[in-house]
Amino acid sequence: MANQDQVLPNFENPNFQPHENPAIRNRERIKNIVTHSIQFTLMLGTFVAIQLQNTIITMLRKNKIMKVFVFNLVIIIHVFFIFTLWLTSIEESANYANQEDHANNNNNNNHGNGNV
Repeated sequence: MANQDQVLPNFENPNFQPHENPAIRNRERIKNIVTHSIQFTLMLGTFVAIQLQNTIITMLRKNKIMKVFVFNLVIIIHVFFIFTLWLTSIEESANYANQEDHANNNNNNNHGNGNV
């Protein structure tokens, strides 16, 4: 059975150290799982939206109707795609900033008993 407290290497920031408190470490682990689940859901939703857009455009090209509806649908899907990319970039930058904060805190905590 694998050790629950085993720390996997972080290739984005090799100086990142997990928190000493197991409760905070578990909270960070859950936050990472939720973040990656949200990112996966958004990417999957974007893929489905693009496929739906292509299907609807193909159907409407054959029927030659509702071109305004198609144009609006294309704009809405592209806005959703851009919004998804924006959310993903915000999450990634927040994760990176969080890792930087933890790295700085761990570097500052290596001064004995903390009464510096």
